[in-house]
Amino acid sequence: KLRFASAGAPPMILVPGIAERAALCDASGLPLGIERGTQYQLHQRDFPPDSRLLLFSDGLSEFPDCGNRIGDDGLVEALDRCGTGLTPHQVLDRLCETAGITENKVLPDDTTIICLDRRGGAGMKAHGDSLFVSDSPALSPTGGV
Repeated sequence: KLRFASAGAPPMILVPGIAERAALCDASGLPLGIERGTQYQLHQRDFPPDSRLLLFSDGLSEFPDCGNRIGDDGLVEALDRCGTGLTPHQVLDRLCETAGITENKVLPDDTTIICLDRRGGAGMKAHGDSLFVSDSPALSPTGGV
Protein backbone atom coordinates (compact mmCIF):
# COMPACT_ATOMS: atom_id res chain seq x y z
CA LYS A 1 0.00 0.00 0.00
CA LEU A 2 1.05 3.58 -0.66
CA ARG A 3 0.04 6.12 1.96
CA PHE A 4 0.73 9.73 1.06
CA ALA A 5 -0.28 13.35 1.38
CA SER A 6 0.39 16.02 -1.22
CA ALA A 7 1.32 19.63 -0.68
CA GLY A 8 0.98 21.17 -4.12
CA ALA A 9 2.97 18.53 -6.00
CA PRO A 10 1.92 17.26 -9.43
CA PRO A 11 -0.04 14.00 -9.41
CA MET A 12 2.07 10.86 -9.31
CA ILE A 13 1.72 8.26 -12.05
CA LEU A 14 1.13 4.62 -11.17
CA VAL A 15 1.45 1.59 -13.42
CA PRO A 16 -0.25 -1.03 -11.22
CA GLY A 17 1.09 -4.14 -13.00
CA ILE A 18 2.95 -5.44 -16.02
CA ALA A 19 -0.08 -5.46 -18.36
CA GLU A 20 -1.76 -2.39 -16.86
CA ARG A 21 -1.87 1.15 -18.20
CA ALA A 22 -0.37 4.12 -16.40
CA ALA A 23 -2.77 6.41 -14.55
CA LEU A 24 -2.55 9.75 -12.76
CA CYS A 25 -3.13 9.56 -9.00
CA ASP A 26 -4.47 12.94 -8.00
CA ALA A 27 -3.78 13.99 -4.44
CA SER A 28 -3.98 17.74 -4.71
CA GLY A 29 -3.30 19.82 -1.64
CA LEU A 30 -2.32 23.33 -0.67
CA PRO A 31 1.44 23.98 -1.06
CA LEU A 32 3.43 23.97 2.17
CA GLY A 33 3.73 27.33 3.91
CA ILE A 34 0.74 28.99 2.24
CA GLU A 35 -1.58 28.81 5.21
CA ARG A 36 -0.68 28.10 8.82
CA GLY A 37 -2.33 25.01 10.34
CA THR A 38 -3.33 23.43 7.03
CA GLN A 39 -4.54 19.84 7.41
CA TYR A 40 -3.55 17.44 4.63
CA GLN A 41 -5.64 14.48 3.57
CA LEU A 42 -4.02 11.05 3.81
CA HIS A 43 -4.49 9.09 0.58
CA GLN A 44 -4.01 5.38 0.09
CA ARG A 45 -3.47 3.35 -3.10
CA ASP A 46 -2.54 -0.24 -3.82
CA PHE A 47 1.08 -0.70 -4.89
CA PRO A 48 1.19 -4.40 -5.76
CA PRO A 49 4.22 -6.35 -6.96
CA ASP A 50 5.09 -5.69 -10.63
CA SER A 51 4.05 -2.03 -10.25
CA ARG A 52 5.95 1.10 -11.16
CA LEU A 53 5.45 4.55 -9.60
CA LEU A 54 6.65 7.87 -10.98
CA LEU A 55 6.97 10.94 -8.73
CA PHE A 56 8.08 14.22 -10.27
CA SER A 57 8.21 17.96 -9.80
CA ASP A 58 6.51 20.28 -12.27
CA GLY A 59 9.89 20.96 -13.88
CA LEU A 60 9.41 17.73 -15.84
CA SER A 61 5.82 18.14 -17.00
CA GLU A 62 6.20 21.88 -17.71
CA PHE A 63 9.45 21.68 -19.71
CA PRO A 64 10.23 23.60 -21.90
CA ASP A 65 9.66 27.02 -20.41
CA CYS A 66 7.91 28.03 -23.63
CA GLY A 67 6.55 26.00 -26.48
CA ASN A 68 5.02 22.54 -26.43
CA ARG A 69 5.03 21.07 -22.94
CA ILE A 70 4.58 17.35 -22.37
CA GLY A 71 2.15 17.86 -19.47
CA ASP A 72 0.91 15.21 -17.07
CA ASP A 73 -1.10 13.37 -19.73
CA GLY A 74 1.91 13.28 -22.05
CA LEU A 75 3.97 11.73 -19.24
CA VAL A 76 1.29 9.05 -18.78
CA GLU A 77 1.45 8.24 -22.51
CA ALA A 78 5.26 8.21 -22.46
CA LEU A 79 5.30 5.90 -19.44
CA ASP A 80 2.90 3.53 -21.21
CA ARG A 81 5.36 3.37 -24.13
CA CYS A 82 8.22 2.35 -21.82
CA GLY A 83 8.68 -1.38 -22.05
CA THR A 84 8.42 -3.60 -19.01
CA GLY A 85 12.05 -4.64 -19.45
CA LEU A 86 13.46 -1.17 -18.80
CA THR A 87 15.25 -0.37 -15.56
CA PRO A 88 14.04 2.67 -13.57
CA HIS A 89 17.08 4.61 -14.82
CA GLN A 90 16.19 3.82 -18.44
CA VAL A 91 12.58 4.87 -17.80
CA LEU A 92 13.75 8.23 -16.45
CA ASP A 93 16.02 8.78 -19.43
CA ARG A 94 13.19 7.97 -21.87
CA LEU A 95 10.75 10.30 -20.08
CA CYS A 96 13.26 13.15 -20.08
CA GLU A 97 14.04 12.66 -23.76
CA THR A 98 10.31 12.60 -24.57
CA ALA A 99 9.83 15.83 -22.60
CA GLY A 100 12.69 17.43 -24.56
CA ILE A 101 15.21 17.40 -21.72
CA THR A 102 18.66 16.56 -23.02
CA GLU A 103 22.11 16.94 -21.51
CA ASN A 104 22.66 20.10 -23.60
CA LYS A 105 19.52 21.95 -22.43
CA VAL A 106 19.41 24.24 -19.43
CA LEU A 107 16.46 23.49 -17.17
CA PRO A 108 14.46 26.65 -16.35
CA ASP A 109 12.95 25.07 -13.23
CA ASP A 110 13.98 22.57 -10.61
CA THR A 111 13.36 19.06 -11.86
CA THR A 112 13.09 16.07 -9.57
CA ILE A 113 12.07 12.64 -10.85
CA ILE A 114 11.80 9.42 -8.86
CA CYS A 115 10.84 6.03 -10.28
CA LEU A 116 9.94 3.31 -7.76
CA ASP A 117 9.77 -0.14 -9.30
CA ARG A 118 8.35 -3.26 -7.63
CA ARG A 119 9.02 -5.58 -10.56
CA GLY A 120 11.21 -8.56 -9.82
CA GLY A 121 14.48 -8.16 -11.66
CA ALA A 122 14.16 -4.39 -11.94
CA GLY A 123 17.47 -4.09 -10.11
CA MET A 124 20.06 -1.72 -11.44
CA LYS A 125 23.36 -0.28 -10.46
CA ALA A 126 23.34 3.20 -8.98
CA HIS A 127 24.17 6.05 -11.34
CA GLY A 128 24.15 9.01 -8.96
CA ASP A 129 21.66 11.81 -9.10
CA SER A 130 22.16 13.19 -12.59
CA LEU A 131 20.78 12.26 -15.99
CA PHE A 132 22.61 10.74 -18.90
CA VAL A 133 25.45 9.26 -16.87
CA SER A 134 27.58 6.89 -18.89
CA ASP A 135 28.76 3.50 -17.69
CA SER A 136 32.23 4.90 -17.00
CA PRO A 137 34.19 3.68 -13.97
CA ALA A 138 33.50 5.33 -10.63
CA LEU A 139 35.64 8.30 -9.71
CA SER A 140 38.01 8.06 -6.76
CA PRO A 141 37.61 10.45 -3.78
CA THR A 142 40.45 12.55 -5.24
CA GLY A 143 38.59 13.09 -8.48
CA GLY A 144 40.70 10.80 -10.66
CA VAL A 145 39.55 7.66 -12.39
